Amino acid sequence: MLFRILIPVLLLFESVGFISAQESDTSGVPGTTRGTIVSPQNGTHVEPNSWIDFVYNSMGEYSVTSYNISIWLWCSDPTLGLFTNHATGVSIGRFSLSSSSNTDPPLPPPPSKIYIPDFSHGVTGFPIGWGGGVNQSDAPLWLSVLEEYGGEGSSFGAKVAYTSNLLVYNSTLSISA
Repeated sequence: MLFRILIPVLLLFESVGFISAQESDTSGVPGTTRGTIVSPQNGTHVEPNSWIDFVYNSMGEYSVTSYNISIWLWCSDPTLGLFTNHATGVSIGRFSLSSSSNTDPPLPPPPSKIYIPDFSHGVTGFPIGWGGGVNQSDAPLWLSVLEEYGGEGSSFGAKVAYTSNLLVYNSTLSISA
């Protein structure tokens, strides 16, 4: 009985703007906001040894559970080299999303800021190990997120969403206002 009353009331509140449903289009159609990096935006200029804001809009919603995300900063196009052992980059880490905080082992929440290493100091941006760094200017960086999620039907293993924003590393280009 309660649901017979509650559902029409919620629909009425939504229609007059008191509440709003989150966008649920996860089909990959342009304009969808699920599974996207909100910040930094495509084309953002980043400097070595700096921190940038990070905001990710997960796949999670009413009927979809977001589990974990893995964040990568690629120095080469991951779509060309990832599966041929020719991709370069560094892992930022693996994080648990708020809709599923019971991962085993427990993971931290996603960061609100991401550190941009100085890749001239070493292959990971830090002067350790045998990998030598290279100085680059106006170089493309791909900030990528792989999200594990479930819902909208059964699957063998978690579903995986991938998104990437292209950044400009160590830019020498001036932007005039």
